[in-house]
Parts: sequence; C-alpha cells; structure tokens
Amino acid sequence: MTLRGTPVPPISPPSVTTGENGNYPRKRWTVEECRFLQNNGLLGDGRYELIEGDIVFKMPQGFAHKTSVTLLIAALANVFGALHLRNQADFGVGLRDPNNEPEPDVTVLQGTARDYGRREPLPEEVLLVCEVGASSLAGDLSVKAGIYARQNLREYWVLDVDGRELHVFRAPQNGAYISHDTLAEGDTIFPLAAPNAAINIADLLP
Repeated sequence: MTLRGTPVPPISPPSVTTGENGNYPRKRWTVEECRFLQNNGLLGDGRYELIEGDIVFKMPQGFAHKTSVTLLIAALANVFGALHLRNQADFGVGLRDPNNEPEPDVTVLQGTARDYGRREPLPEEVLLVCEVGASSLAGDLSVKAGIYARQNLREYWVLDVDGRELHVFRAPQNGAYISHDTLAEGDTIFPLAAPNAAINIADLLP
C-alpha cells in the first residue's frame, strides 16, 4: 500500500499496558511511523513530539514561555556562539530509540549549524539540552529526564518559569541522572561544557 506515493512502513502491533481499570492495548508509535503520518498530512498542521511511543501534540506557548526561551538562547549564545544552538528541533534520539523523538526548547551542540546540514547530530555531540517547563513541567522533570539520561546526555536543564528556578540534571548512569540540583533565581550556573562561564538564573526568567 502507498499513500501519496510513499510506501507504508510496517506498523508495529499494540502492546499491553496496565491502566487503573485493567490491561488495555496501547499502540507505541515509532519514529518511522510518525514521519510517514506527518509526510502524508495525517497529523494535521500541529507540532508534536514522540515521547515513549505516544504522539504528544505541543500546546501553543504562552508569553512567559516564549520570553524564557528567548532569554535562554541569548544567554547560551553568549557562551557557546549562536551557530552551536538549536531551537525546538530533534537531534537524533530516534536513531537509537525508535519510540522517542523529543524536540527540546534549546540544544547546545559541539558542531555548528553547517556541520549538520546533511545529517542529524548524534546524542554524543550534544553538550547541553534545555526545556522550559510550564504545563509540561512534570513530564520534563520525569519522563524526558529518563529519555535524555538513556542517551547519556551529560547535562539537562529544566527552567521552571512559575517556580522561578532551574533544575539541573547531570551524571547519567544506567538510564537515570544521579545528580539533580535545583537552583533559585538568585543563583548562578556554570555549564559543564563551559565551566568558566557564569550564567545568572535571573537572566533566564521573564
């Protein structure tokens, strides 16, 4: 079968997961399947992430979220250079994990934009990955932390806009981060990949 000239990839069968009221079949989507759906217009015009096999549609960003992403980009560009940053784009997690393709708010890469003109960055080329948490805060602190730890990403930040603090995850081991620190608005963070660069948490918040 083809749709719009694109061969239909093999569709994986539902798995069984335990819910509050018993066992229900659950379809865990793969990156390949989601790209097929998107390329053929079956996911609409909305933006989505693939998280643990679930297609999660992104909610429109509020003013505080947009402002914090802009401030985060500005602060990290001062440290690493703008061409080393990616904004709301995947970075190749799906190459090794077929059920996940997150799009973090900001990613800092070893290479510059031109280095990735023909390929996805590999997880080991990621220096820092950042999420701005609002409605997604609980998932950012738990589910996404697990996804990034399984990829051995050395450092993961979650900026809690409402709580006005920064969660810093480091030292991935066996699929989890050993270190989780919470920094307040008046604190300063020194990125692992740029240990001499000081970033004030207050400069990241609206």
